[in-house]
Amino acid sequence: METILLMPVILMLLYAIAQYSLIFLSIQLFNYAAEESLRNSISYVDENCYYGGSCDVDDLKVHITSSAEAIISSYTGSEGNLGKLFGQTLDASSLEIDPDSNNFCCKVTITYNYKQHPFLPSFGLPVPDELKSTATLNL
Repeated sequence: METILLMPVILMLLYAIAQYSLIFLSIQLFNYAAEESLRNSISYVDENCYYGGSCDVDDLKVHITSSAEAIISSYTGSEGNLGKLFGQTLDASSLEIDPDSNNFCCKVTITYNYKQHPFLPSFGLPVPDELKSTATLNL
């Protein structure tokens, strides 16, 4: 009798553990991709850029974005696109990679729209609307 009463609670607890584990793992992936794309940007620009010289900001943004996309696609195991993460397709509608133009070469934000593309149904669990990872490079 006690097993029948406790089983739904135990199953909901296990479901919550799985739900939040997927969320934390994806945030960690996005943090890693943002950090690595900034590390790669250091080798892309020359020292003239850091000391008040002229830089092509648009080319640098494209380089940072493509670097982050390459890291994510290598994690998902796809070639040519971002692939799938926990059953959800990563594309422009679900994932945004934004190199901050106000902080030239110093901040990258990766945002995943979790409200529109959840990994698992929430079933009333409090989950975030978006998963956001930010990496900052201090020169």
